[in-house]
Amino acid sequence: MFGTKRPGAVDRPGRGRRQGPGHIEVKCSGDGDDVYLIELAARFSGGPAVPMWMRHSDLRPFHDAVECYLGRRPRMIDGDHGFRAVLGSVVIRNDDAPGTLVAVHGLDELGALPGVADVLVGFRPGDHVPITHYNMCIPLSASVHGPDRATVLRTMTIARKSVRLEITPDAAGLPPVATGAVTGG
Repeated sequence: MFGTKRPGAVDRPGRGRRQGPGHIEVKCSGDGDDVYLIELAARFSGGPAVPMWMRHSDLRPFHDAVECYLGRRPRMIDGDHGFRAVLGSVVIRNDDAPGTLVAVHGLDELGALPGVADVLVGFRPGDHVPITHYNMCIPLSASVHGPDRATVLRTMTIARKSVRLEITPDAAGLPPVATGAVTGG
């Protein structure tokens, strides 16, 4: 997660970052045979990943980032990360049509599933829900952990089956009604 082009390199204005947090995001097929690169970035992972690392491993991401910025080699480069669980994330998308959220069914069931934490609800009833095509329009997500990959995948499958978005589609040709959300450009 951390790297450097030369030992002791630190941030220098105008020269770019040489040492610090790094993020690699991949998506895997259900059988694990196919891995797809989604993103590489010079930052911490987004969403609930960092809190999940801190809960389920010996990683100290913020402490180690400071070590990097001070030009010191962080412990995480050489040490055993001590993961005590396999981690995942389940996302409930709106792939049908934009519309007004009436209800999210199954939230209690989702929250009660063993291994589910950090349930994040992106929209409330009455909000306009666009089709999910980027991270700011995800209706619902949750972090998942378990003792092995099979357990995490099983929990994610149950989570997807437990939750249902009830959305009234927009009338054809009419723009959505504003819900108080702030948009910018």
